[in-house]
Amino acid sequence: MKTAFLLLASAALLAACSDGTIDGDEDVVTLEGEQASGPTRAGSYEVVVEGEVMGTTDIEPDGRYASHYADGTVVTGQIRRESATRICFVPDGDFATTCFSEGDPRPDGSYEVVGDDGTTATIRPAG
Repeated sequence: MKTAFLLLASAALLAACSDGTIDGDEDVVTLEGEQASGPTRAGSYEVVVEGEVMGTTDIEPDGRYASHYADGTVVTGQIRRESATRICFVPDGDFATTCFSEGDPRPDGSYEVVGDDGTTATIRPAG
């Protein structure tokens, strides 16, 4: 269950967003400057489920990401922000697009995300 949620959280983290493809006109995001909103920004993050670090996600300013899981799996893709509190991860390859609601950032930079099934994870800056 934890590994499955990490694949959903890729990222690193409500209803299905799309068919998993990004068309040229779709709203992909730049996670710096004026287009950035919500706590997910460029940087490296740990995904913590039930107190256990499940992996890390590295996010580039152009919205590309790479999630590195404890079992050695690496998933890359593009982030699409749907609102100030809703973000979708559109992975390359055969993984499904997943969307998450983001909570407010805490003073230490961490925040909660909630997946489609109601499972929560803590996202915190790596390092």
